[in-house]
Amino acid sequence: MTSQPDDLLAGRYRLVEPLGSGGMGQVFRAVDEELGRDVAVKVLAPHLLDDPRAKERLRREARSAAALTHPNVVTLYDTIVDDEQQFLVMEFVDGPTLAVRLEEGPLPELEAIRIADEVAAALEAAHAQGVVHCDIKPANLLLHPDGRVKVTDFGIARVVDATQTTTGQVYGSVPYIAPERARGELAGPSSDLYALGCILYEMVTGQPPFVGSTPTDTLSQHLHAVPRNPSELRTGVSAGLDAVVVRLLAKESADRHEDATSLRRDLARLAAGTRPSDATLPLPSALAPTTRIDAPTDVAADPTAVPAPTRGRRIAWVVAGLALAMVTGFALADTSPNDIADATPSDLASPTEAPPATGPEATAPPSTPVSEPAPEPTSAEDAIADLRGLLVEGRDDGLISDKGVTELDKYLAEALEKLGESKPDDAAKEVQEFRKKLGELERDGDVDSGFAPALDAAANDLTRMLRSS
Repeated sequence: MTSQPDDLLAGRYRLVEPLGSGGMGQVFRAVDEELGRDVAVKVLAPHLLDDPRAKERLRREARSAAALTHPNVVTLYDTIVDDEQQFLVMEFVDGPTLAVRLEEGPLPELEAIRIADEVAAALEAAHAQGVVHCDIKPANLLLHPDGRVKVTDFGIARVVDATQTTTGQVYGSVPYIAPERARGELAGPSSDLYALGCILYEMVTGQPPFVGSTPTDTLSQHLHAVPRNPSELRTGVSAGLDAVVVRLLAKESADRHEDATSLRRDLARLAAGTRPSDATLPLPSALAPTTRIDAPTDVAADPTAVPAPTRGRRIAWVVAGLALAMVTGFALADTSPNDIADATPSDLASPTEAPPATGPEATAPPSTPVSEPAPEPTSAEDAIADLRGLLVEGRDDGLISDKGVTELDKYLAEALEKLGESKPDDAAKEVQEFRKKLGELERDGDVDSGFAPALDAAANDLTRMLRSS
């Protein structure tokens, strides 16, 4: 049964009002009637109560949060994960997210530095415990009334393990995702620092460093493009801050700050009005501009692990490579997925072109080796098989109901039959019907609002393939 305001959980936590929702469930402001204090309660969605993966993700968030006692991390109070109820009880922060604050415009440089330092302090503590957050973004940074920043939502955090070498697992929010993660590599502490660099850039300029017309284009920019210096977009931004951001946004993790502690040292120098020392930070260079788009986007991706593709399948680049929108397990603020209907994974294969830098000090941006994406399907039949496989993976990960899989798969079966009859145009019509039904199922709650764009993008690619055959 869906949780509602005035519900009493565990005989103690009275739900008051919803704060936000995501693919995994809903967040409520609640009252701990035993202690008489406000709390935030994250409740697992009813359709996931019997899903062992969803339970494990909830336990992982609880373990990650419980391992951290820090003034810049939201405190975990209680957790209930059993056969009847699954929810977390956490500190309630009566303040907006940074995402809401940024809707008012960019911040003064000193305030941006302070916020970045507090986030870095939280990451410093998390990384010391071997925990990588994996989804640092403005919506996961709460602004406490006393001025402190509180990092929340460790739902997709992972524990660093040097023995883990699996690739193809990508999750997070597209505007803040590190290049190595866009390539399907495991997240590390440096990936969190890259995300913080994107946020620092956005705080002083009003937009993330890379904003494309589609999530695919944004990911391509993370992989290939070099952003403009913040000072080029907003007057008054110091060269020292430019230098910090340049280093945080390095394509290779080895070229970024060594750790959060190193970053905090440079932020302290900036706050004191001095340049970062050349010994620890390179001076900024002239950078090639990218297309400026004023409307920032926030697209969160599927936080579940997706296996690397086999037999030429491109599922990993539909779900993982595209890093598409899912409001990751219990985000405290709503997000809106981008329209990716016209995006294809091949958009990531070549760098985004940018006008050359001008001026006597202009230099060409360094080339960055980039892993090639998984190969595209070579036939419409393979593409249909990929899409059917994506449905199954989504069902296994709790992103689409059994009903949704059944209703969508029948259109793919019809499309495959039309192909067998050498009728690609009729097959394309079936795929278009698939997309219409997908919209209906998403509205009815049978498909996660973050997973639906991945399916729609794959169907759109299939339609183009059919119409060109």
